[in-house]
Amino acid sequence: MKGVVILILIFSFLLFSLVGGAWGHRVEVFPYWEGDEVRVEAFFSDGTPVRNGSIKVYDPQGKLIFRGQTDAEGTLGFRPPKKETLKIVLEASMGHRAEATLSPPGAEEGAVGGTAHDAPPAISRGDIGAIKRAVREAVAEELRPIIAELVRRQARPSVRDVIGGIGWIIGLTGLWFYFRARRDRGG
Repeated sequence: MKGVVILILIFSFLLFSLVGGAWGHRVEVFPYWEGDEVRVEAFFSDGTPVRNGSIKVYDPQGKLIFRGQTDAEGTLGFRPPKKETLKIVLEASMGHRAEATLSPPGAEEGAVGGTAHDAPPAISRGDIGAIKRAVREAVAEELRPIIAELVRRQARPSVRDVIGGIGWIIGLTGLWFYFRARRDRGG
């Protein structure tokens, strides 16, 4: 029995030392408006850009309106037919997939991105709505890099993810030893 415990410990140590590169496979997609163009950044949880990731863009009715691939930096830009809420789907290597919804600039909720290259809107003294839109666009433009960094940081594996992965490995190792012992006993 003592030999089995030592064997389990050695096997577990070897298993943990070999899986280090496998933690951090979660993929994230971050779309934003830049003028009339949509920019998409795609990266793995460790910050590595998704190279040649397949990007599909759907309109609110679910119709495919754009298909493309990310470049070496994990980015892609395209001009949609009209500014509307878009569903962006990223399919990366080894079956990794992420989705994001992007609202058009100026929408009341969920607008991320600004009009970096557009001329500022003409604001008359009594036009409160235009002032609100201008402020919202300016704030969204300034917050875009901060939001992108927060998404990148949240994408990294948490302590809970690591402990959960270790639990899975130990559980599967235990099952393997259980079935092997049953086979060796003949029953």
